[in-house]
Amino acid sequence: MKGTPPQDRSPYPLPGQFDQPPQARSGGETPAPPYQGRRRSAQKRLILGLKGFSVIYVGATLLLGIAIASIMFVQRPDKITEKLERKPSPFTWTTFFEDERHFTMRINQTTETYDRTGEKVLEGSAGCLAGAIDAATRTLLSNLGCDGRIEASFTTPSKAQVSVHVLRLKDKAAAETAETQLKAAGMRFVTTASVPKRIGARFGKVGSGTRYAVVTAAVSPRQKDAQRIANRGGGFIHAETTAVAIWS
Repeated sequence: MKGTPPQDRSPYPLPGQFDQPPQARSGGETPAPPYQGRRRSAQKRLILGLKGFSVIYVGATLLLGIAIASIMFVQRPDKITEKLERKPSPFTWTTFFEDERHFTMRINQTTETYDRTGEKVLEGSAGCLAGAIDAATRTLLSNLGCDGRIEASFTTPSKAQVSVHVLRLKDKAAAETAETQLKAAGMRFVTTASVPKRIGARFGKVGSGTRYAVVTAAVSPRQKDAQRIANRGGGFIHAETTAVAIWS
């Protein structure tokens, strides 16, 4: 009609030009504006680019770490192994026993109190063999390469007396042999008091650590629960000393 402006046949009218939405294509799908399609393509390219950059960054970081570790190990393997190796603890009575003369030990919910009455460090094979009371024990210790001994004595409030020997042997195999072949009764009972004439119960056990054997003996005078008192007095200190020997 004359005077009527021609209709814009573009499917992408300017905002507000028409109230009707763009005409659908023959398939029934309304076409998206071209600027919208370009924006989506740019977003996809950006996302793919960021993903690729992340993969490259992670891979490069891992390769750099492996390269640095390889260089350090090749150049200074001695320093790395030095940190991994555990240095032996000094062969002193303070390494294996409490510093305080009066102390309490706890296993689970049970406790035992001790008074240390004596301690001594004896170096060399002579010092080690001096703790044996018979020829068979001395021969065994000599064959195991014993070259040092620490002895200590303890008492408990229940009148148990406890004797402990820590034997320094040539290696772990020797310590394990001592655990199976050495008898607690073959070592001198260490005490600063006289052993009760009427003994109600005895305790004896041998344990081993990295290169140490721990020999513990305990006696209780005749009294009620004498065996329990001897077992507790000897058992607590034996478990603690053997644990120290394992990590020393």
